[in-house]
Amino acid sequence: MGYMCFKHLAGFRRWAAVFCFVAVLLLATKANAQVAGAGNIQGTVSDASGAVIPNATVTVTDVSTQVKHITKSDKAGVYVFPGLPVSTYNLGIAATGFETYLQTGIVLEVGSNIDINVAMAVGKASITIEAHAEGLALQTEDASFKQTIDQQDITEMPLNGRQMTGLLTLSGGSN
Repeated sequence: MGYMCFKHLAGFRRWAAVFCFVAVLLLATKANAQVAGAGNIQGTVSDASGAVIPNATVTVTDVSTQVKHITKSDKAGVYVFPGLPVSTYNLGIAATGFETYLQTGIVLEVGSNIDINVAMAVGKASITIEAHAEGLALQTEDASFKQTIDQQDITEMPLNGRQMTGLLTLSGGSN
């Protein structure tokens, strides 16, 4: 009888240990996790001398849907667009006494934090300075690696034993 109780107790301890391990893993993730399928665009608005420009109107426009998000730069010239859906965006900045700034083709990927610092040129607001982004913006906010694997890659890939961990080999930098 004592042996059977010990055997059940050992099984209970094993399951309790597994439960605690999983709980620790889940709790150890970042508290400020990104919204799935979203990224951030932020930056600082300044003039050519480096002085910040507060109250500049900053607009990001989703190229595919033409949805606009508008904010103002704060006292430190900082603007932030958190939780933007993954897409390609155009960024426009306007401030009194400065030429309008426009940057097109900003590709936002899952979990990206794109930092776009703009030095505004003094001039008339009717003049627009346009910059075209080519390729993906460099991720400068953290050293983490993120990659999106699309539905077609998942369905076309033969999974050995149907283990989802096999998808890790699709990511760059995995062994």
